Amino acid sequence: MSISDEWETPEKQPFKDFGNMRHWMEDPDCRDQYSVIYESGERTAIFNNDAKDPIVSEERARWTETYVRWSPKGTYLATFHQRGIALWGGEKFKQIQRFSHQGVSLIDFSPCER
Repeated sequence: MSISDEWETPEKQPFKDFGNMRHWMEDPDCRDQYSVIYESGERTAIFNNDAKDPIVSEERARWTETYVRWSPKGTYLATFHQRGIALWGGEKFKQIQRFSHQGVSLIDFSPCER
């Protein structure tokens, strides 16, 4: 309602380095990653698919409240919560971004993850 007629240069945001967001692509054994939610939804784990036994890449308690979804190129892992979505990525799956949306049940990514 009270928007100024004069344009102001937006404040420059500092660059956040989240590390190598596609680290699994450098795996010499070309293992895929997949997620598993278990113990009645209390625990979520990311595994590297290995010919012998799966290798745990990351595991957390109550990482999501309902389910998770990978982005099309596998760069991001989205977790669903009562208050919204959280995006995770990088070698240790650090939180990249949160999106507030009460009761969200569906998310879609653009094909190029933009």
